[in-house]
Amino acid sequence: MKQYSLDDVKSILKKALRLLMPEPMVLDLKEVNRAYIVGDLHGDYVAFSKIKKLIDKTDDVFIFLGDYVDRGPHGTEIFCNLIELKSDDPERIILLRGNHETEETNYNYGFYEELITKWFEEGAALFSEFNNVFSYLSLAAVVDKGRLICLHGGIARDLKNIMDLNEYTKGWKNPPVAVLFEILWNDPSEDVEFFEPNFIRGPGVWFYGKKAFIKFMNENRAEYMIRAHTYLPEGYAWFFEKKLLSIFSPLDYVGRICRGIIVLYDRGDFKLIELRKIDM
Repeated sequence: MKQYSLDDVKSILKKALRLLMPEPMVLDLKEVNRAYIVGDLHGDYVAFSKIKKLIDKTDDVFIFLGDYVDRGPHGTEIFCNLIELKSDDPERIILLRGNHETEETNYNYGFYEELITKWFEEGAALFSEFNNVFSYLSLAAVVDKGRLICLHGGIARDLKNIMDLNEYTKGWKNPPVAVLFEILWNDPSEDVEFFEPNFIRGPGVWFYGKKAFIKFMNENRAEYMIRAHTYLPEGYAWFFEKKLLSIFSPLDYVGRICRGIIVLYDRGDFKLIELRKIDM
């Protein structure tokens, strides 16, 4: 595992701001028709190292759907690695924002403690700097001439077109309005039609059902969506007649063994890749 000094991390975070600030809230990747897509990593460096092996072997685009930090011990190393990779090829390494790239969440679920453990009194200042960088991550990407939408959580009640997210400015450490919160937090469900409160996750979070999903996809002239956000021991789950794919990429999630799935999307085809089967 690559080790980073305090000065290394500070330098990488400055580089990250230069890379991320100019990017729009919704990334236009319509000319990209083949890409690897990665779900939550949650500080699992073993899973990340297997993904990096694929990055080094191919020339394909890699889209990360967020949740780099929290739960696991190596969020710092994963995110710093990703920024270095993106610095080498900004259009190939796509970093989206997850709900754990918000200050309130990563203060409570492990990242703050990780930074304090590694850098003691300097950790608190680093925590603020990391969250400033996280605030400039994009929320979604539109791929393959608009056929595929990639994001972390899912559709929001008051969002009709994914490009409408570009009306909101970046730079917030916690979502200032419901639409931005729901994009990061909402979950699909086969048991609802439109939207119903998600009491499992808490206030402000909603389940979205098939009818809401189809309406949104028709509005956007899109065929597929890939999202992350949900703990899945098998690493993936299909929803809504295989139009929405949820993926989960850690191999170890707070002591629970997972398959660790990423997906290779290629012009409407989906190849599920089990990270556990990739040799180091």
